[in-house]
Amino acid sequence: LLGILTEGDIRRAFLKEVDLGRPMGVKEIMNSSPILVTVDSKASEALEKMETQGKQIYQVPVVLGKKFQGVLRMHDLVREGLV
Repeated sequence: LLGILTEGDIRRAFLKEVDLGRPMGVKEIMNSSPILVTVDSKASEALEKMETQGKQIYQVPVVLGKKFQGVLRMHDLVREGLV
């Protein structure tokens, strides 16, 4: 996983007044050090990461080693009755 691009990253780019008239690569505005969970992480560990990073995080990438496996959303934890 090289990084993640979220709606928040795009909003922050707008706030920085990025020149939208020129071609821009995702790499320029993505988060290259996202908070991650592994396929072996417990739901409680994922929730703790979502809540204790100094900002509200509603989804985290799930990895196996460095390979992207999917996304765990806060909604998934709520739906399963884990929150």
